Amino acid sequence: MPYRFLEDIATGDAAFEAEGRTLEELFVEAAVATFEVMVDTKAVLFCKFNVNIKKNDAYELKARPSGENINQQKHSLRSDVKAVHGCSLKLSMNPSVSFY
Repeated sequence: MPYRFLEDIATGDAAFEAEGRTLEELFVEAAVATFEVMVDTKAVLFCKFNVNIKKNDAYELKARPSGENINQQKHSLRSDVKAVHGCSLKLSMNPSVSFY
């Protein structure tokens, strides 16, 4: 699995670790993990995320989820993600992989 939930870190919140071969793939996996907190993504026909990252003076990330709308009668809803914060955010790179 390209992401895993860290049960021992988060008490009231959700925490996960995501991996990707590229920076875009890393953020796609992070998006899937975030949506998995809210709904069973395996039962929803939408889990497609388009991520584009540009590097100029700084990084610019644009992302768009696409697919099926959530239907409360059809899909099992879990928790709402009210905010995403990076208090424990850490990006690390395998030396054999180059993002840019």
